[in-house]
Amino acid sequence: MRIKNSFWNLLGPEYVKSPEDILENIRNTMLSVVREHCRAADFHLEFKVTYARDISELWYLRSELMQALCDHLDEPRAKALLAMVTALFVGNHPAATAPKFKQRSQ
Repeated sequence: MRIKNSFWNLLGPEYVKSPEDILENIRNTMLSVVREHCRAADFHLEFKVTYARDISELWYLRSELMQALCDHLDEPRAKALLAMVTALFVGNHPAATAPKFKQRSQ
């Protein structure tokens, strides 16, 4: 009986994160990007991210994050960091979609 239950547990649904867990994961990722790649002068952005009430507020703070990153990094690096942050929103915010791959023209 024990083996059978273990087997079915393996095939069962995966753990689904709560909206609060998702929000905190995105918030913490954005904060770590700000703290690692921006100056102390960007404390206003850190404040906004820390006190954002929902995932939509964090979604719209991405433009400010991109601006702050471009002030301190080259654009390709800033875009790569923002893409990493944006990927966290896919499936959690209606405006976020999976990245589209460009097809090579023949």
